[in-house]
Amino acid sequence: MRANPIWKLFGNETTLVIFWGPHAYVSPDWYVSERLVPTWNYVAVHAYGVPQIVDDEDQVAALLADLSAASEQTLAPKEPWTLDGVPADQRAALMRGIVAFEISITKLEAKQKLSQNRTPEDVAGVANGLRATGGDANATVADLMEKAAR
Repeated sequence: MRANPIWKLFGNETTLVIFWGPHAYVSPDWYVSERLVPTWNYVAVHAYGVPQIVDDEDQVAALLADLSAASEQTLAPKEPWTLDGVPADQRAALMRGIVAFEISITKLEAKQKLSQNRTPEDVAGVANGLRATGGDANATVADLMEKAAR
């Protein structure tokens, strides 16, 4: 949003953008091994690059349409919302309040912490604990842990 002053800090310097993947709290009660402490398992990507403001109104509209379409896909089978349903004058006013930017990525770093340093029994215990807790993120982290342990 244009009202958020953070965009004014964009210059010619490299910026770090962090993309979080699935993540979950790990209770030490789920380990077979004793005397361990709580931790967090996660997958993340750090992207580096120089942000550039996008001023072209057609390009901003295309970026918004693409972002909305990608987000709306996750809500299927709901009929996707589109910018087409917003009256032109209202859409123009909303677009003036948005600062679009893009970053050409110069460096990527990926990290996964999925109990790789634990015994197979500890990995199985944590994966079972996550699944018992429920939720898509916990199940995804459990799946990734088991895949990494192979």
